Amino acid sequence: MVKKTFHNPFDIIIFAAEKTVTTMQTATLNPTQRYLLHLFSFDYSEENKTDMQQVITGYYYDKVRKRAGELWNSLDLNQSKLDEMSSIHERLPYQ
Repeated sequence: MVKKTFHNPFDIIIFAAEKTVTTMQTATLNPTQRYLLHLFSFDYSEENKTDMQQVITGYYYDKVRKRAGELWNSLDLNQSKLDEMSSIHERLPYQ
């Protein structure tokens, strides 16, 4: 068995998608997946791949940051509450 080497997170995603497609009898891609495949079909230069990785990573970073801000506001968090929570040690006992 050949050990697969991944150079970046994008390679892992592609590998997982390829593995899923080869192990399934039929694979249905959602519209977003079809669109991304269409984009990648035109030019697969290393520079464009890096650019697309940055765009996709930035998109999800913005979503996570926005959601974290919403949680921060909805839970009425502040630095003193975070400091207080950092000293709490709640753990279930081993069974």
